[in-house]
Amino acid sequence: MEHLMRQLTKDKQGHATAAIQSVRDELEDERKLRKWSEALHRKLAQELYETKTNLVNPIKDLEKEWRSRVLLEDLCDEFAWGIKNYEHELHSLKHVNPDKGNGSSYRSTRDGMILHISESWLDERMQMKQDTTSTKESIVEKLSSELLSG
Repeated sequence: MEHLMRQLTKDKQGHATAAIQSVRDELEDERKLRKWSEALHRKLAQELYETKTNLVNPIKDLEKEWRSRVLLEDLCDEFAWGIKNYEHELHSLKHVNPDKGNGSSYRSTRDGMILHISESWLDERMQMKQDTTSTKESIVEKLSSELLSG
């Protein structure tokens, strides 16, 4: 009977030892998976940081270029409006003083060409402004806002 009791005790200890070893193995597997997952997370975070860093400078350059273009277009707008106003003043002076304002044909041709260019510029700018108000924000603006907010 004692022998049977010892045998039962050994069997129970064997099962307990096997269960403990199984739990240890599972814990070790979980630990390895966690380390792998954390390493992958660090790698992906580093790649995301590098990508974001690499895109910020081109976006800033595009914004700078856009601002410069807008300033130049505004300057050209003012210049074209000035030419148009100058032409109106000359036209009104011709009506007031028909003797004055009659320059050479070269000058009137040149002035007419300049006036035509300025009117074409203003017409094109008005069309562009109408087009931009009807379109949605560009992909660059979308990416910029996403990158700067994220």
